[in-house]
Amino acid sequence: AYFDVPEVYMEPSYWLTVGHLILPLIFFVMNMTNRRYGPAYATAQVASVWFILGLMVYFLFVYPDEPMSTSPLPPVRTCMAFVVALVMSQFVCITVFDQTRGNPWWRAPLYAPIYASFAYCGIFYPMARWGLGEPWVNQMVTHFGFMLAISLFMVIPYYLLRPIVRPLPGYGGA
Repeated sequence: AYFDVPEVYMEPSYWLTVGHLILPLIFFVMNMTNRRYGPAYATAQVASVWFILGLMVYFLFVYPDEPMSTSPLPPVRTCMAFVVALVMSQFVCITVFDQTRGNPWWRAPLYAPIYASFAYCGIFYPMARWGLGEPWVNQMVTHFGFMLAISLFMVIPYYLLRPIVRPLPGYGGA
């Protein structure tokens, strides 16, 4: 009975989506910003992007003259879990990158997205799926493993971009 999982949960599209690829790329962009301009600028970048997104959601979905979406939106619980998890993981990424920048060069761009992915998965899945009767723990572990693999891979483009995106004075290393 423990392994009786409905077929819908076994479909690859249920487990992995385009969003699974986009999240590590967000962490990569934040690492490049943090490398160049430092944690204060990266934090301001996160805050301003979420402010703009909040305004867009308000004007496009909450206060529209015509509904923007004809397809059903995700449940509010899932949307809130996503926003909270992503904001918190972005701040974890900024903090870990700043704390681990220096020698060797690969520590900050590797550790920051790994810790951020762990924070994202650890916040999102329990918040969005707890008590719904879905196999969310398996999905959370798969998502974290996928993000971990991409985080390992993203060290390569980071290494290649290091000569182009140099840190400003005072933000040496990494």
